Amino acid sequence: MPRKGRKIPSYCRHKASGRAVARINGRDRYLGEYGSSESYEQYERLIAEWRFHQSQAGEKTPRSPQCELRDRLTVNELILRYLEFAEGYYVKDGQVTQEFADMKYALRPLRKLYGRTLVRDFGPLALKTVRQHMIESQDLSRGVVNNRINRVKIVIK
Repeated sequence: MPRKGRKIPSYCRHKASGRAVARINGRDRYLGEYGSSESYEQYERLIAEWRFHQSQAGEKTPRSPQCELRDRLTVNELILRYLEFAEGYYVKDGQVTQEFADMKYALRPLRKLYGRTLVRDFGPLALKTVRQHMIESQDLSRGVVNNRINRVKIVIK
């Protein structure tokens, strides 16, 4: 027997802030002050959009501009953009920190193995391949490999 449609997200009160909230697709959407007419309007709008996207065949959630960008972005382009961001982010007292250098070391095997691959095609199996390449080609401890893989995950996210 086929499953019924998904349960409609509830209009709830966020205890800590006193705001109205609805959890849609695993993400909390804050709607304004709990019980206000504006929050009910916002809730109805979100539910209407949610129902529309549920009715669309094949695609359960709306696609964001970031998802569309990810569909055409290669791993090399992603690494380049991330390093441009990281050069300004990992700064202390006007100097680039060691974290930036560590990030570059972590991204080298990723670039070497999957540089021309689209980011949307990079998945868990590819990440395991990068990890295995780090283990075999470089004499690194488990902790260093784990730290570098975590940095790769940060970039891919």
